[in-house]
Amino acid sequence: MKMRFSLSILTTLAILAGSVANLRAQFPAQGDDTNTSLGQFVIAVNPAFQAYLAGVPYSGYNAATKRLTSPLLYDPITIIGRSGPFLAGSTNATAGVLVGTANTLVSASSFSVVPPSFAPAAGTREIYTQIRAFDLATVSGAAVRAGSASTNAPASLGQVQSLSSGGIPANDFPAQSFFDVFFEADFPGLGTFSNATPVILVDTNVTAFPPFVIYYSKLSTAVPIYFEADNTALGAHAGDTLGILTLAGYGSSMSVSNDAATFTNAMSMQTELPVTAEYRTWAPGLTVIPEITAINLLGGGSSLIQVQCEGAPGSNYVLDATASLAPPNWQPTYRGVANSQGNIYFTFPGSPTTSQQFFRVRSQ
Repeated sequence: MKMRFSLSILTTLAILAGSVANLRAQFPAQGDDTNTSLGQFVIAVNPAFQAYLAGVPYSGYNAATKRLTSPLLYDPITIIGRSGPFLAGSTNATAGVLVGTANTLVSASSFSVVPPSFAPAAGTREIYTQIRAFDLATVSGAAVRAGSASTNAPASLGQVQSLSSGGIPANDFPAQSFFDVFFEADFPGLGTFSNATPVILVDTNVTAFPPFVIYYSKLSTAVPIYFEADNTALGAHAGDTLGILTLAGYGSSMSVSNDAATFTNAMSMQTELPVTAEYRTWAPGLTVIPEITAINLLGGGSSLIQVQCEGAPGSNYVLDATASLAPPNWQPTYRGVANSQGNIYFTFPGSPTTSQQFFRVRSQ
């Protein structure tokens, strides 16, 4: 489900961001940002429940693609807390900073997942954030809640990081931002659902607070969505998987009256998250994340890694780490060439600096 932006949509988005595109201003002090929000997401449905959704038929479910698309959701009052700015690698990052008017203490260890691209040079200016209240809904009863609007979801924390590594306040913007989002979702007649693995929402062109941008699900695999209670009509039990969330978007500072068309058009052109091998048969057109199938030690400390992948060889690569498995230590330096069976072979020269060496595969 990968499409390209048309010129008209690119132009529209450029106009939306035009008033602040060249902004070079300083990150604000600790506080809250309140704005309107749009949202939408797509779930590849568990085969155990596909016949039921097709037979009802359930609104938003496509029996051909096996995907359930939420309606366009709207929140008139989204509250995002932010810390004051601090430097990456400083004691503020490790000991923690206070976020928002709720004074939530957030440190580097508070995050469930930190995308590799958010491992900045020491001295880069950044801010920690928290979704304090997020209640996207429609009159039909479909809804997504996070922060204080949810019942049991863990804290949804985030980070805003200057794209300038010089540590100069006047160059804080533009910046990149991500959120680890834990949520509860309601589907009328199906129940309430939640995720145990965060959805990573990312935007790479933040130019103001609150930002006027669309955050997309990126930099991870598709996230399983679980039933919170039994549903006898579906034969489902609490903890069963409704499906996997393959696409999500959050339109910050966007409203239904002004931005619905832009948001939905942009969402329709996004690429779905890849899935792990266990979900490969759940829906047509899924991209399966490459898997390491063999590692052979060669002479001189070299290693030969075989990866089974479904996609262009140039879009896959191997990362390795020899010490801490924290994101900055994974180095995406090795690429390979596929053979006729779809296997890619990567040769790692030299010897590890420790007795352990770790590998993972990533699809770009």
